[in-house]
Amino acid sequence: MKKIYSMSQVARELEISKERVRVFWNEGRMPHDREDQAGRPYWTRLPKKPEAIAPGRKAPKGTKR
Repeated sequence: MKKIYSMSQVARELEISKERVRVFWNEGRMPHDREDQAGRPYWTRLPKKPEAIAPGRKAPKGTKR
């Protein structure tokens, strides 16, 4: 079972800014609880539906252009 982290938890754990985490997040990648030789978490691909984890702000359906 893979842990699901929140963005701020990840930023704190990896000691990087939330903006950097957001870049990975928006690509659909979050760190695994497994680590590589240097002790950094692996970044793994999430299932291709980031809305399920990070909804963000979606435009309502039927908005006029």
